[in-house]
Amino acid sequence: MSVSIHLPVANLAATDQFCASLGLTKVLSASGPAVSTYTLSQDTRVVAHTMESFSRTLREGDQPDRPSGARQMFVTVEVDSATAVGAFVAAAVAGGGQVYRFPLEESRGRFTGAVRDPDGHVWEAGYTDPSVAADQPWT
Repeated sequence: MSVSIHLPVANLAATDQFCASLGLTKVLSASGPAVSTYTLSQDTRVVAHTMESFSRTLREGDQPDRPSGARQMFVTVEVDSATAVGAFVAAAVAGGGQVYRFPLEESRGRFTGAVRDPDGHVWEAGYTDPSVAADQPWT
């Protein structure tokens, strides 16, 4: 199974810069003037649409909206170390993001940090230390 996460964006060029700063690979064959597709992992893609493009995918009178404080979902990228959590946040900020949650150890052995992309979507980096993960329930 593969997963595609579709996000409406106001400025595709700003999103391209943000995604490039995270080291995501742009899929040129699935991108165009109104859509940028990025590989997040082997089976996961992030698809950024201009508002007009995103509107064409919606039904029943739904319209895209920019995040306004109510968070329905966020994207978590699992990284290889606690240090990589901080590096992810720093790279995202350098690419136009804003810190949403500074990197921290949120529970024993679980490290996270999060940023808002230029459109306000929240991207979290996470790492769970395998030496302590086995003895803890998922929370």
